[in-house]
Amino acid sequence: MASISVIIITKDEEENIEACLESVKWADEVIVVDDMSQDHTPQICQRYANDKIYQRKMENGYGPQKNYALDNAKGEWVLSIDADERVTPELREEILKRLGKENFSGYYFKMEYLAFGKRILDHHAGNLRLFKMNTGKFTNKMVHEKVVIKGEIGVMKNPILHFCRSYRSIEDYLSTQNRYTSYTANDLYNMGRRIKFISIFFYFVIKPIFVFFRKFIFWGYKYRFHGFLLSALVAYDYFLSYAKLWDKQRKRSE
Repeated sequence: MASISVIIITKDEEENIEACLESVKWADEVIVVDDMSQDHTPQICQRYANDKIYQRKMENGYGPQKNYALDNAKGEWVLSIDADERVTPELREEILKRLGKENFSGYYFKMEYLAFGKRILDHHAGNLRLFKMNTGKFTNKMVHEKVVIKGEIGVMKNPILHFCRSYRSIEDYLSTQNRYTSYTANDLYNMGRRIKFISIFFYFVIKPIFVFFRKFIFWGYKYRFHGFLLSALVAYDYFLSYAKLWDKQRKRSE
């Protein structure tokens, strides 16, 4: 059986980390990179014998932090999850059954999450979370980092459970996305993206509308108002990210 390393990055996750670690304690090792938590996150992690805990300030965003975790992993395969996510027993069995028996270098996962009191299953399997060591790494983006690998990619049937704190209320969502959209604006600026007069209508009208309808038509409509609300919030995130990009370039030009 191929060995599996689980990597998790944390920051003040004492409410979530124990349930997360319980769901992956079957792995050969668990790498936790903690962003100098002020709560009991490190102490909780130390209860698990197969955990390796590293304290590292997250100064450059999520991508570099996850690559640091990846550099410290020793398994043949790497599973990346967040502290507020869970691997169900059904997903664990599927991973152990399929891993190393198929000609794939990585696997996409669906996500099932609790959003504003309603269970939502995102049928779009776009989260590459499990991959062979040395076949890929995370992009160095501050947020919305992705794994880039070489080789074919399969899809796991069972979803990862996501108990995201930002979906507990609209206030929590806006607080979290205020930080994420700032990271996104910074990434866009570093990539050389700029808001020009001829592109204003595209970035602030056409693209947000497109983002909304793509999200709603593909799966949002199945969840009625919850789907409508989530689709609208994603479109708003896009709008706000580019508004912050415009603000950043305005300040740099002064």
